[in-house]
Amino acid sequence: DGGRIRRSGDIGSRTPSPGMASEHSRHWRDVFWLGVFVVHLILLGVFPVTTDASSHRLPFTMLVLQEAVKLVWSLPEVMRVSYVFMLVMLLWMVIWSFGAAGVVAMSLGDGGSCGRQAASMPPKPLAKSLRHAVTTSFGSICYGALFTAAIRTMRWKVQT
Repeated sequence: DGGRIRRSGDIGSRTPSPGMASEHSRHWRDVFWLGVFVVHLILLGVFPVTTDASSHRLPFTMLVLQEAVKLVWSLPEVMRVSYVFMLVMLLWMVIWSFGAAGVVAMSLGDGGSCGRQAASMPPKPLAKSLRHAVTTSFGSICYGALFTAAIRTMRWKVQT
């Protein structure tokens, strides 16, 4: 070394230069989108196979849809209730949009706290909760929704 002071961009330096950091993040961004593309290609190849394998379920699905249409047409109150729930869902979407904006604000430099941070609050709790819900717990959430829908369908069929 001979007493020479290394700058951040020198070869062998442990701190990357600002240009290298942006190249590194650009590389991982490209890798991410390549992964998304590959997953879509796989799903495009798997979907026709699963559709052919599950075609025996179509008569049951058609039966459920026909019964649902008969029910809706025979009870006009159902349409009124559905309009109310559409408004509720629109409101829910607006609330979630603000929540997503909050997650984005939390991921910015100051953590969305405008300079103050609670002592007992972990950093970025919304982002961590969202990441946990869509990664670790996503399968459980989907399975629970499927299980609930199946039970409700069977209960509805028994009652009619």
